[in-house]
Amino acid sequence: LVLATLHTNDAPGSVARLMDMNIEPYLLSSALNGAVAQRLVRTICPHCATKYYPSEQVLADAGLSEQVGRAFRKGVGCQQCHDSGFQKRIGIYEVMEISGELRKRIHQGAPSHELRAEFCRLGGLTLREEGVLIAMAGRTSLEEVLRATHSENDHGDDQSMMPSRCLVAPTKEAA
Repeated sequence: LVLATLHTNDAPGSVARLMDMNIEPYLLSSALNGAVAQRLVRTICPHCATKYYPSEQVLADAGLSEQVGRAFRKGVGCQQCHDSGFQKRIGIYEVMEISGELRKRIHQGAPSHELRAEFCRLGGLTLREEGVLIAMAGRTSLEEVLRATHSENDHGDDQSMMPSRCLVAPTKEAA
């Protein structure tokens, strides 16, 4: 078992980073079992949490355009959180298990955007999607998730190559 830290924007990007380090794709495909990307986001202060309605632009950036009018939570700032609206942090994770089709694509030297598309097709959640789910559960704000994560456009990839994703909204509004 070998654990390593690489500086990448997402889990599929770790494959490209390792290839940049002159590790041959055939070696990488047989040795790599998984990759995890992580970011920390601030959690909403429980002492000043309030309901709010994000702008249409924020919802669109979060992939939630259909959620206009849905209440989310944010902190307004208080003495407990030093007027930041946040206390503590929570991790959001993108976990990419290397098996089957992903292993085959790595062996073929596929670029990151193809690995990312396959990862999503197999049901993997991106950092942003995982963060949005945490915001929908009321633990952090959508703006905090957007601040901490990259959109697909930030990767420099053609958006048409990205799989479309539908986040399933919980039935209860954030309190």
